[in-house]
Amino acid sequence: MAQANPYDSASKSLIRLQPHPTIAWLLGVSPDSFIFHKWENIELLGDEESDRKLDLIAIIVRKDYLGPPLGLDIEIQIDAESRMFIRLARYANMIEEQIRPSADSHDFCEANNIVINLRGRNHPRPPQTWDEANLSRGHNFKIVNLCDTPADKTLQDVTDGKAPANILGWIPLMQDGNEPSIIERWIEFVSALLDERRRSNLAALVLVFAEAADQNETWAKALKGFNTMKSAIYEEWTSGAVREDREENLGYLRNVLKRVAAQRLGNSPTHLEMIDSIDDRNRLVELLTSVSIANSWNEFLGLS
Repeated sequence: MAQANPYDSASKSLIRLQPHPTIAWLLGVSPDSFIFHKWENIELLGDEESDRKLDLIAIIVRKDYLGPPLGLDIEIQIDAESRMFIRLARYANMIEEQIRPSADSHDFCEANNIVINLRGRNHPRPPQTWDEANLSRGHNFKIVNLCDTPADKTLQDVTDGKAPANILGWIPLMQDGNEPSIIERWIEFVSALLDERRRSNLAALVLVFAEAADQNETWAKALKGFNTMKSAIYEEWTSGAVREDREENLGYLRNVLKRVAAQRLGNSPTHLEMIDSIDDRNRLVELLTSVSIANSWNEFLGLS
């Protein structure tokens, strides 16, 4: 079984927090232009990916279109990878073969894709047409390169209510997303949210993606006052890990705990090695829930 990927898991959690407006933001359209129906998932067929599934397929219906619903597969790449386009064609066929708009329907969903590059960029290949032969080859995917997405405009759109707040979790991966002025505005906006759980979710997300941008120390220092552990994101990761086999489950929890503890308490190889020696899942989860209030490594691990 493939090991859980924190950036992929966190991105899926981010999108699921506010699915309809987030899909609209990714597509660059108004939320009023379509109806979000539900999430679907399908098993991938074939030896290479037999243990994987497409688990972020949004079934949406355009309000200006009388055709079948769209099966919108959202793919997340940590680093842009050109062979993704080959896989997208395969995924599209599977979506149209396996997903029906409703249980008693014989119609199919038109497959489309959104590719989110957390780092790096892809550019869509232009459609090919051969008018004389009446042949054409287009593409049904949208590419979102976060490195080309201005953090300043994103913050402004969220502040103005034009974009959902959950996308602020991706800010460290955006253009100029780690500038001091951007971090200050991020904290100002998130601190003003009345719902503590929303604040915690955003803080948890931004810390994960700050690590992907190699800016974890910058953001950890700025967010020291946030309680990231009262977060649906962490609850999903820790409960979801139970479904992995025992060895991967423990390794995944250890890695999450080490990352959060290092951000909170500082990078201490000796103490991080102590976390590696813990083989009790309940103890790891207990530590995850207490790391946000610990003031030192000794206090955190009960050494003093």
